[in-house]
Amino acid sequence: VEGRAVAVTAVAVHPHQPMHVASGNEEGVLTLWDVRSPANPMQQLLTHSTDLWEIHFHPSLPNNVFTCSEEGTLLHWQHLDIEHVATGDVCANSILPDYSLSINSLDVLDTDLIFGGDSQSIFATAVDLT
Repeated sequence: VEGRAVAVTAVAVHPHQPMHVASGNEEGVLTLWDVRSPANPMQQLLTHSTDLWEIHFHPSLPNNVFTCSEEGTLLHWQHLDIEHVATGDVCANSILPDYSLSINSLDVLDTDLIFGGDSQSIFATAVDLT
């Protein structure tokens, strides 16, 4: 956020294009960067209303990105690539509607998403990557 300090709470590197990095902050903003131009983020998206705890690019389909937050939201971002970000054609789907406890961590492998948080449980769910 320009003009004031905001804590970075998550960082992820694109698995096939290491010059592209995603970061999350305590205000729920997901920022996409090209490290070759660090002064100018490619895109900033208000994704969550509180701390964004973790970001994961899908390892083989990195246009699919997953984020989780303090507010208990788990989002699946589709079309999160340079072409779609530039045109604003990015969409996010909530994987857990009406979940009120913090989701602190997640991981993704193939079509499986694994996550856990303040509920003291670990969950797994299948995700549609199309």
